[in-house]
Amino acid sequence: MTSLIFDVENIKCGGCENSIRKGLTSIAGVSEVQIDRDRQRITLLAHEAERSAIADKLHSMGYPEQGTVAGFQSGLAQAKSMVSCAASLLWMPTASRKRHGKPWPTEKPTPATSLPALQPNVAPFDPTLRSLFSSSW
Repeated sequence: MTSLIFDVENIKCGGCENSIRKGLTSIAGVSEVQIDRDRQRITLLAHEAERSAIADKLHSMGYPEQGTVAGFQSGLAQAKSMVSCAASLLWMPTASRKRHGKPWPTEKPTPATSLPALQPNVAPFDPTLRSLFSSSW
């Protein structure tokens, strides 16, 4: 195993770091993922042969290697990283979320029993429609 270094884009917070760590450790042979948010650098242990698979995984999550995307693709990568980060923050422990300025909502969801009963959205029969489809009646 070798220490591989990836200089990437779009690492903004702990949610991004969690998402990256989770995504990369799902690749067989990847271990000891270290993320330096300030330098936008990821260091990990893996075989050199896995470099392209790791780069592809990072790109698919919205963290492409620096200089590999531009224009629309760069905007798309930023959007993907925001979604990846947000999903990671949802599952982050409360204490960690507070450190990242994302406290857990205090408002409890409304229980299903207090919601009004759903009624089917059926419009009354319109006789003028029958004339439009008279051949099928």
